[in-house]
Amino acid sequence: MQTASQRETNPFADPNTPTLEDVLALVPKIASLTTSQRAARASAVRTVGRAIGLPLSAIPAHPAFLRKRLGQIVPAKIGLKTQSWRNAVSLLRRTLTDLGFGVMPGRYLAPIADNWRPLWDALPQRPFKIALSRFLRYCSTQGISPSDVDEAAFTSFSEALERETLTKKPYIVQRDARRYWNLASDRFSGWPQVKVSVPDRRDRYSVPIEDFPISMAADFEAYREAMCGDRLSIEADFRQLRETSGDNAINALHRIASAAVRAGRDPIEFASIAEIVEPRTVKSALRFIQDRNGGERLKCFDTLLAHVLSAARRWVRADEVAIKELERLKRALNIDTYVMSESTERVLRDLDDPRTLRALINLPGQVFEELGRLEAIGRRDAVRAEIALAIAILTAAPIRPKNLASLSLDQHILWVGTGKTRKRHLRFSAAEVKNNVDLEFQIPERLDALLSIYLDRYRPLLIAEPNLFLFPGEGHGHKKPGLLSQQIGDLTQKRIGVRVTAHKFRAVAGKVLLDQDPMALEVARQVLGHKSVATTVSYYAPLQRDRAIALYDEALQAARRDDAGGS
Repeated sequence: MQTASQRETNPFADPNTPTLEDVLALVPKIASLTTSQRAARASAVRTVGRAIGLPLSAIPAHPAFLRKRLGQIVPAKIGLKTQSWRNAVSLLRRTLTDLGFGVMPGRYLAPIADNWRPLWDALPQRPFKIALSRFLRYCSTQGISPSDVDEAAFTSFSEALERETLTKKPYIVQRDARRYWNLASDRFSGWPQVKVSVPDRRDRYSVPIEDFPISMAADFEAYREAMCGDRLSIEADFRQLRETSGDNAINALHRIASAAVRAGRDPIEFASIAEIVEPRTVKSALRFIQDRNGGERLKCFDTLLAHVLSAARRWVRADEVAIKELERLKRALNIDTYVMSESTERVLRDLDDPRTLRALINLPGQVFEELGRLEAIGRRDAVRAEIALAIAILTAAPIRPKNLASLSLDQHILWVGTGKTRKRHLRFSAAEVKNNVDLEFQIPERLDALLSIYLDRYRPLLIAEPNLFLFPGEGHGHKKPGLLSQQIGDLTQKRIGVRVTAHKFRAVAGKVLLDQDPMALEVARQVLGHKSVATTVSYYAPLQRDRAIALYDEALQAARRDDAGGS
């Protein structure tokens, strides 16, 4: 029953699985329905097709496929009200049941062809069958026999994965399929003796520190101690840095040296930091990095050059000619590190819709209300409360993900004032903040209420052993910033249709302020903790430009009205 279009767009589906195109054609034949009911059912089928974003002929009418795919759809993102979407899904399910498609076998994937079956049966259950299942099913639907497999077959498989709407991480699926194909070729007799390439996205140009002279590692350690050590025992003409800042400086110098080696220099040439910060070394390193990234200048160049200049001035004490050449290079590249990324700009433009922005702001309260109606709660419910509280904190206090994840009940959440004026505050010392600026936020009442509920009802379910962090992780530690940010993004994507990760809430805060008052740059600077208002101006320039154009258009419209009134 599978159509040509389905085979092309969804090459993993069982050829015997009906499609939504088949369902639409069969709706008029359901005798128990009235004319209006048939029209409603047909409309529901088309609505689901539009939501999935594929032709009806390419969508398997299989409960397993539809259940997963429809669970990923956010009604607001496709311009539907929640109830309208629920009605469409309900009507589709009733239609599938009426047609006998509602009780199909558990998997919609195509069966493995007979010529692949002996190889499949010879594989151990895990992890080979997990990694190779989709590839063997793809070959089965496409008529590719074991002897036909080559690099081109895996390339077409990778392209098919990109089109398959249920594969969340196609890169990982195709990478694992290639890797385990090669392993099967080595381990199992009768397996085709064809090896395929395995892609690797990891950055491999870093040269191990052991490949350089031992004196360079010693110089790195001495420089790090000068930056981060005890001020009373170390003579240095620059202020003490945090350990993470010292590590970043050393990593930047190591990266420059590695890139220079990859560009043709011998590691033996780098006996100390002095050789790394030479202008010719820096230029060859940046050229190498630029070439391997498609010839584009990268934001990291500004950071790398800043570390190089700092080391050249304060540690190496390079001559004036070298310093001026490095400064000239930094000016010539003219890289603005405070430019909004494309992904962040897309998020903010999605939030131009007042309904979407309102949904984001109200999301934590809605989640807590939903959880409050449950008679019994488990750890999964506590995690939902944890993520919702994190979003509420970021909305009220746009702090960085690292500071959010490491919030401590005894160090960062403090009571300030007495009597009726007593309020909880979030406070971070300059040493804990990226740009060494003290941050303090008064916790508003709505957030304070959610915080109290979380601490009383949900946080105890997340603690395995004594822990003072607001968002506890394993043991005595806190939840990893990356994991918390990912969970925040997952929840916002699911509930409002826009993926707002933890760091993007800082951009959202600036947008909300500047949308209300385009001149509130100093207020935005203070809320975000920028050292200079120039940073705020530079970062929000695209949004400010759009707002300026809108204000200009409003001024033109007002002038036209005035002219019409005068005439």
